[in-house]
Amino acid sequence: MPMKLEIIGSRYSETMNFERINQWCGLNIILKDKCLDSLVNYFSNTKKLSLEEDIKIRIDDVEVGRKYYQLICINDREQLISVIKNMKTGLVIRLIQDQLTSFDNEYKLEELDSILISIFSDINAGLVSDLGNISLDYEREALWSMVQKSELKTENGDSLETLSTMELLDIFFNSLERICQTAPEKYLIVFKNIDHFVLRENYLKVVSRSYDNAYKYDTTYIFTTSLPRYVLPEDAVIEGITVFNNVVYSLPDNIHLKEFINDYYPCQKEFDIEEISNMICDIIHYINVSDLPVENLQSLVLQRMINKSNLENTNVFKNGNKIEIQYISGEDML
Repeated sequence: MPMKLEIIGSRYSETMNFERINQWCGLNIILKDKCLDSLVNYFSNTKKLSLEEDIKIRIDDVEVGRKYYQLICINDREQLISVIKNMKTGLVIRLIQDQLTSFDNEYKLEELDSILISIFSDINAGLVSDLGNISLDYEREALWSMVQKSELKTENGDSLETLSTMELLDIFFNSLERICQTAPEKYLIVFKNIDHFVLRENYLKVVSRSYDNAYKYDTTYIFTTSLPRYVLPEDAVIEGITVFNNVVYSLPDNIHLKEFINDYYPCQKEFDIEEISNMICDIIHYINVSDLPVENLQSLVLQRMINKSNLENTNVFKNGNKIEIQYISGEDML
């Protein structure tokens, strides 16, 4: 059974599946962003929640605190570069610390420290002789400051901006994995609108790599998308797919999805998992909406089946006029 995430605000609440890999799809951008912003604001260590943001987060009916996750949020390519480059809050600085504290580098730092002490001593002797009772102060911490102020470059000395987005993502994941090995923490990693800066074929690779990372280390991912076919509906991650449209709908596992389709499809057809996955890619952003710009008839039928199933299983129209409900659900009235 998938875990459940509850986002409870002062004026709204939503419940959805919550797995290690979460793909948030759909065209209700306002609701999707509202839920995502609530999570990001809640788990952000730098943002103080206002009275209007009286948010509670529950995972499997257990309310979690604001420090439950270490948050990393990436909204675009520029922010991805910033996360990598930022020497104070980024990932690379921790790897540098590990390198500097190794035995070999510690010995080299001792040698460099002795050389700099000698240089500063000579400089200060000259200052006292020429100017009087003044001198330059030197502390070993200055070495660390020098490393912190060094700019990250590629191996060839080029700026990180010259790298492709996938090369940057490789650096990000490599760095994250090293950090999880040396200083493991519970991370929530958000890629907002990743379809705006990663091609679809690369998106599928990113989700697959995230899956490997999530179950090897204590990391949870949320990817938000809205462009056609940006979803990976493989069995390992399908229960983490949630669609934000007229209602919030989380997909079941592939076994139950296949049973549902083969049992209720309007004509005698048997679909395999690959065919079902392709149909899900067609309709993923249009579940629970009426318009579907897809030419595949079988995909259109599946969308209608899920829409009708969700309408029957929600309380949104429970107390409405029967004729109106029949009309909305597409039932014949003649």
